[in-house]
Amino acid sequence: MSMNTESVQVTELSVEEKLCFVAMPISDTTPYSEGHFGRVYENIIKPSCEAAGFIPIRADDVQKTNFIMLDIIKYVVNSSMMIADLSGKNPNVMYELGIRQAFNLPVTLVKDESTNRIFDIQTMRDFVYNESLRVDLVAKAIDSLSKIIKATYESHINKSGDINSLIALLGIESASLPQKVDVTNETGLILNSLGDLGRRFSYIEDNLIQRKQKNKFGVGDQVSHIKHGSGTIIYSNGTGDKQEVSVNFGALGVKKLLVKFANLELFNPESVDSPADEDSLF
Repeated sequence: MSMNTESVQVTELSVEEKLCFVAMPISDTTPYSEGHFGRVYENIIKPSCEAAGFIPIRADDVQKTNFIMLDIIKYVVNSSMMIADLSGKNPNVMYELGIRQAFNLPVTLVKDESTNRIFDIQTMRDFVYNESLRVDLVAKAIDSLSKIIKATYESHINKSGDINSLIALLGIESASLPQKVDVTNETGLILNSLGDLGRRFSYIEDNLIQRKQKNKFGVGDQVSHIKHGSGTIIYSNGTGDKQEVSVNFGALGVKKLLVKFANLELFNPESVDSPADEDSLF
């Protein structure tokens, strides 16, 4: 079968001027509070990039129909600068940092005070910020980080000898890309389909993880209470220890409870007083 060879451009080699790709955790993760890394980005990293003269972009800013991993790698390789936030030792950040270093491109490493340095890259300089995001500390962090970003970029442009990766330190030739990578329309459709599936699975996985980490109960769950008996959750507000639920206990009416103190248990009415299937015993 002959293949249609009309090209679908996947990536470009030319550097996108003054763009800074930010590799950092996106989803909420323990032990950080809800939305923590979004606040780090908005309050420290983004203004630091802008003060240094760069346009910041994160992975979740990539809103395209292409296979999202290809888009991310494009920005990792083509952006003029990159910031890698090592806080929490996120594996996606490590992967993107590894690609960037393979091409010996300028990157500024940052991390919060509670994250230990990573052995393989502990000899490389990093900027440490206070994760409490206190107003006075944020202002100082922006001033310091913006200067580091600018200095790292200028050092790379001027070839002043600063080491961006172990590749350069070892004298190994850095990776390179062809000017253009083309795939057939058929392959492009497959990649787009894989990207769509990946986004769907990620959405499902994130929801499951977030619910497990934050809330044990959700709307529609049937629960049992030591005093009020069994009921159905009809409303939920807040997360973690601050989650409040409204439970319809039938004849007893609706009760508003704080999950932390209510001692609720998930309740499956089908498992109560249901006779065992004799065939299942053998």
